[in-house]
Amino acid sequence: MLDWTTYAIADFIPFDRQAAERLYVIANARLWPWHLLSAALAGLLLSAFLVDSRRAWRAGLIALGGAWTMVAGGVLGRELASLLWIGPQLAWASVAFAAVPIALAFSLGRDRASRRGPVAALDAHSPRPFADVSVPAGLLLLWAIVGHPSTAPLVADRPWAGVEWFGIAPAPTAMATLAAAAVLPWRTAILLTLGPLAWFLLAAAAALVLGQPDTTLSIVIAMLLFIVAVVRRATRRRAA
Repeated sequence: MLDWTTYAIADFIPFDRQAAERLYVIANARLWPWHLLSAALAGLLLSAFLVDSRRAWRAGLIALGGAWTMVAGGVLGRELASLLWIGPQLAWASVAFAAVPIALAFSLGRDRASRRGPVAALDAHSPRPFADVSVPAGLLLLWAIVGHPSTAPLVADRPWAGVEWFGIAPAPTAMATLAAAAVLPWRTAILLTLGPLAWFLLAAAAALVLGQPDTTLSIVIAMLLFIVAVVRRATRRRAA
């Protein structure tokens, strides 16, 4: 019988840091021009924060589901699936998770707390719910779209051709998902946190083994912003 205590995390990662970084260079080259579509999906999600209406949030959540589908059919279904034994399972899990934001998009119309938009409905007694809750969540979304890709070349001196983009790579897509979860009604949006948090555990463990300070830093920043958004939301609810 196998003794799993003799195994380390590194035993389950059959490549080194250089191979991991090269993986996204290959993926970005292969998937172009998917990046244009991912940018459009990011714009739809960002507009939900700015417009704050049910229609905008429906479009943003559907875009989020589309982004996870692209991740499954792109990096997870091809590059990682060819290197990791769990790669195909991760791709299928991403496809399944893509259904969550799409289902939430169509449930917003039946949610009484969402009649004036998820952001405005967080606290009907607050004169500035957007400033109190959505600022850290909005910063998290911006970090997912702009900040996370920039950490690779700026912190770890990785080539720009190999950065991780929203809708292409799992990490920034997970961060954007947490940003949406931070402002949507908890009874439904809590489902959005399951996939991102599971991926962060895997990505953080791999980053520590491979020695990727950019990934570790980006995940820490994303989690801090998410925690701040959740704490401010909980504090505002108790005050109300």
